[in-house]
Amino acid sequence: MNKTLSFKSSLSPEQKARLQSLISKPEEKSSIETTAQARSSRKKQVREAIQWLTATYPDALHLETPKPLQLRIEKVLFAQGTLPYSRIILREAIACYAGSLRYQKAILEHSHRVTLDGSQAEEITDEHKQHARQRLEMLEEKKRRRIEHSKRPRKKGSSPHKRKPEGQSHKTGKGTTK
Repeated sequence: MNKTLSFKSSLSPEQKARLQSLISKPEEKSSIETTAQARSSRKKQVREAIQWLTATYPDALHLETPKPLQLRIEKVLFAQGTLPYSRIILREAIACYAGSLRYQKAILEHSHRVTLDGSQAEEITDEHKQHARQRLEMLEEKKRRRIEHSKRPRKKGSSPHKRKPEGQSHKTGKGTTK
């Protein structure tokens, strides 16, 4: 839609062009909407980066049977040259991978960490095993609460989804006629 303005006062051509461009711009999305889209996009990039890492380094990273990674493995990764994802996304992907329940169990089960090529690296310290034990307890508690919450019977009208008032159509939001 092309809108034109007529000005009573005399404006310079630059000022007229600037005002015209402000009017003809499409409405900007709300900050909440753009923040949610950015968060969703970032999560998608992190998931893709995890897939890329597991495909590129199968001897070190595996989702089903993870192995404890050497400390500061991202520095080794970044030293290898050009990467398909930004450093921030790759750091988040490694943090997500290392924060999983299975990874914490792997730290408790293994005695040594692994490098990107799958070879043995430094020994896992007792301090790191203790931290993994605490993290594992926290993650299992969180999982237990989530399962417990999903099994709890809901009271009428306590759905997590927003309900339309009675007599309103789900598509138009207007009252229905019968």
